[in-house]
Amino acid sequence: DWKGDSSGSSAAEAQCARLSEGRISPLPLADAVQALVASRDTAPLAVRALAVRVLRVHTAADSGMLLCLLLPLVQAIAHESHLPAPGPLASLLLESAIGNAELECSLYWMSHVEAQDGLRAAKEAAVYASLRKLLL
Repeated sequence: DWKGDSSGSSAAEAQCARLSEGRISPLPLADAVQALVASRDTAPLAVRALAVRVLRVHTAADSGMLLCLLLPLVQAIAHESHLPAPGPLASLLLESAIGNAELECSLYWMSHVEAQDGLRAAKEAAVYASLRKLLL
């Protein structure tokens, strides 16, 4: 379940906070993804930014890894609806899609499907619509 439970989210967010303060070693990729997926609009921006930096480091040399994680990351973009577009996670995905046709196509269609989800708020759907425009 990519929505996660609140205890997993809190633990990942706490670890991100400790990492940003320099109190622990680098965050594992799985914890960074969990922090992005489980975060809500009220999560500290610093936690999301740190998780995106960790994701960027772990996937810089391996776009296949990013492709494997793409669905939950695209779903996590909805948590950036309160930020100026594109948010940090959307920016990472857009930058990674440059020159990678498979990632770009997958990102476009996954964001299209998420925007069509009737359970999404209009603000969240607008995030996906703006992402698709940037991909065209």
